[in-house]
Amino acid sequence: MSRKHVAISLGGSVVHPQDGLDTDFLSAFRDCIRTYTQDGYRFVITVGGGALSRRLQEVAQNLASPNTDALDMLGITGVSVHSTLLHTIFEGVAYPEICLADAVENAYLQQSPVVIVGAKETGKSTDHNAVGYIYDADPDMLSDAQPIDTLSLDDYIEMIPDSFSPGLHLPVGPPAARLAKESDIEIAVVAGEIQRIQNVLSARSFDGTLLN
Repeated sequence: MSRKHVAISLGGSVVHPQDGLDTDFLSAFRDCIRTYTQDGYRFVITVGGGALSRRLQEVAQNLASPNTDALDMLGITGVSVHSTLLHTIFEGVAYPEICLADAVENAYLQQSPVVIVGAKETGKSTDHNAVGYIYDADPDMLSDAQPIDTLSLDDYIEMIPDSFSPGLHLPVGPPAARLAKESDIEIAVVAGEIQRIQNVLSARSFDGTLLN
C-alpha cells in the first residue's frame, strides 16, 4: 500500500465536538497535512457533520416529524459547513472546488495535493465518532469493552449494520467498509490526535485499529 496516496475520513465529532469547533485541532491538522504534501503526499479528505449535524436533527425532531431523507439532508448541511471550512484552510494546496463523490477521481488526477470531498447523496454517512479504536462491544454500554488492534474487514462488516441510517455513529460506515474490502485497502482507525495521524502517515507503530 502506498502511504503517499491517502484518504482521510475526518470524524465530525473531532472537528466539531459538543462545545463547538475545535480550532486548536483544525490548526494542527492543517499544518500536519501541509507538511506532508511538501514530501509528495496527496490526500483526499472527507469530514463529518459532528455535533452541528446532530443538533440540527435534534431540533427538527423536537419541532416536527421529519422523515429519514429530511434528517439525512440536515446531516449533510453540517457536512457542507465543515467541508467548506476545510477547503478554506487548505487554500493554495486544495483542488479549486469541493468535490462530490463522482468528481473525486477526476479531481485527483489533476494532481492537486489535497482534494476536499463534500456530501450530497442521502443514505450515506461521512460522520464518525471521536474514537481511537474499534472495540469488541459498545464502550458506551459496556465498561469492559476491549479495544481491538487488528481486525479483518470481513469480521468488521459482520459487526456493523448492513445499511446507513441518519445519526449512525461508526468509525467506518457500511459502504466504505465494503469498498475497502473490494479494493484491498487498509484502514487505520485512530483518535483525533495529530501525533497518531503522523504515526500512520509515516508507517510507524500507532495506537488504534488496523482494518485489513
